[in-house]
Amino acid sequence: MTAFPPAPATTSPYAPQPKTTNVWAIVSLICGIIGCFIITPFAAIITGIIGVAQAKPPKGGKGMAITGITLGVLWIVGLSVVGYGTYYGVNKAIQLAKAPAINTLNELAAGDIAAASKYSTLSEDELTALSKQVKPLGKVVDFSVSGASSTKVAGGADLIHLTGIVKFEKGEKSVNLDLSTQNQQLKIEKLDIK
Repeated sequence: MTAFPPAPATTSPYAPQPKTTNVWAIVSLICGIIGCFIITPFAAIITGIIGVAQAKPPKGGKGMAITGITLGVLWIVGLSVVGYGTYYGVNKAIQLAKAPAINTLNELAAGDIAAASKYSTLSEDELTALSKQVKPLGKVVDFSVSGASSTKVAGGADLIHLTGIVKFEKGEKSVNLDLSTQNQQLKIEKLDIK
């Protein structure tokens, strides 16, 4: 039996180099995954673009970078939709809460205490005193809300507190207003005009 000598070790300049992932692609993917913070979706997109540009042999990571960009875009779209929905919902709730106040003030400006009592739980004496205060100002032109809050009270009802400026035909006044939900209706619990 003849023994063959071992083949000499050769090194080829074309030997495959180990593939590494570029850091930008990794950062993009991480930022895309934790995109719930305001800045991270934008960071995912920016670092993802850099990561795609640098994903040339021997560095890899193009797929990670594209995934990071995609997640960043999805986070931005999702957060925008949630933000708009919240903004729209809060504004709609404030508009609904302002309506009883405007109706009450307009009825009080006309001197109709009975009609004003439909929108509030205030006593007749309280409504009469408010009517004397509002009559010289005329009807409500605008009600700009500067603050709004809501709390739960006994029985599961909501108590809504609004502050703002009411513009009347003949002037403007600061208003503090508490409304409660009773039988699916908003009723004025407190109305201070200054």
